[in-house]
Amino acid sequence: MIKKIYNYSKYILYRIVNSINKKKLLKYIDEPVLDLLNMKKLFNYIKGKYFFYDDDIMNYTPIKNIMNPVIWICWFQGYDNLPEIVKACFNSAKKYCVGGGDIYDVILITEENILNYVHIPEYIMNKYHEGIITKTHFSDILRLLLLINYGGIWLDATVFLSGNIPKFIIDSDLFMFKTSNVDRNAFLPASSWFIAAKKGNPILIRVYNILLNFWKKEKDMKHYYLFHITLALVINNDQEANKLWNKLFYKNNSDPHVLQFKLFDEYTDSLRDYIWKISFAHKLSHYFNYLENYEYLQKKEGTFYQYILSTLKE
Repeated sequence: MIKKIYNYSKYILYRIVNSINKKKLLKYIDEPVLDLLNMKKLFNYIKGKYFFYDDDIMNYTPIKNIMNPVIWICWFQGYDNLPEIVKACFNSAKKYCVGGGDIYDVILITEENILNYVHIPEYIMNKYHEGIITKTHFSDILRLLLLINYGGIWLDATVFLSGNIPKFIIDSDLFMFKTSNVDRNAFLPASSWFIAAKKGNPILIRVYNILLNFWKKEKDMKHYYLFHITLALVINNDQEANKLWNKLFYKNNSDPHVLQFKLFDEYTDSLRDYIWKISFAHKLSHYFNYLENYEYLQKKEGTFYQYILSTLKE
């Protein structure tokens, strides 16, 4: 009995010391490194608990009979509530909705019309309305469902197009802007703000099914990049998905962000031509309150921001 008490006391002491050491260690770890550790933790958690999924879990039946290819854009509050910069992005999609000889329909998804296009499980909708699933992650689920059911192109509402979508992207079974080979993150293999896919793409189906299994049981998103970490899990641990992923045309996700960081710089034709040359799509943002004097910057004349807003008059 005394020996059991002694061993148990040693175990409790070990746990306490180990916990203290971890807390001390975390103080010396940079935030980006800590974030990577959290990504790896979630990666392994999903792999161990949800990777072996049921392929019949989703409803593959499209609700609508859509004939033309579609560019899907989502703004839950509706067109009338689009901020000016987002409205400029939406208009750019309508301007450059011709690709590979096809004319794309541009469909705006809102809170009111979501269920007109896709079947979403009740437990997903409940957790979304309860705030457990964020709007951002709900849009991740939504883009998967729309592309699996109908194919086409998903554009985040803050993507500005400066030219037609290249034919090689239109013809691809799947295209995403991949994380730069120079600045590689194993848990963020690609950006999700632009996805082109044929209907029923197997990689997207695998990601969606894992996320459904995850949300059947979980009550916490665990990480902002849940979608990306799940994608990384699929393309690294599913043999078929890995082969398909390696066939994707490589185009880095750094070039499409150049315009975002030049928005409030002085506009020049030469710099515009250079930015347009390196990418036809540009990921912007409508959040600027992290910038000092952001209200002044938005009104400042002669900037790229004002140039983009001027396209609303075209």
